[in-house]
Amino acid sequence: MIVEARFRPATIEDCYDIARLFKIASGGVAEYTWTTMQVDYPGLSPIEIGERRSLCLCSSRTRMLCASTNATVLRPLIVPR
Repeated sequence: MIVEARFRPATIEDCYDIARLFKIASGGVAEYTWTTMQVDYPGLSPIEIGERRSLCLCSSRTRMLCASTNATVLRPLIVPR
């Protein structure tokens, strides 16, 4: 089995996973910040707020994250021998 890695620009569909990774990497700071924003996002959980905030950085026209976010996604591919 061969594992290849392919990089691609992040898209709108990646926003939830990017928010999850940001939550893990921030050591609780992101979740605390998103919790304080619940007044502005009624009915959403902190992680959903993080996803929504990531979506605000996206361009709906291109369905790609704006270049200012510098988001790249690694997608490993497993190729049978």
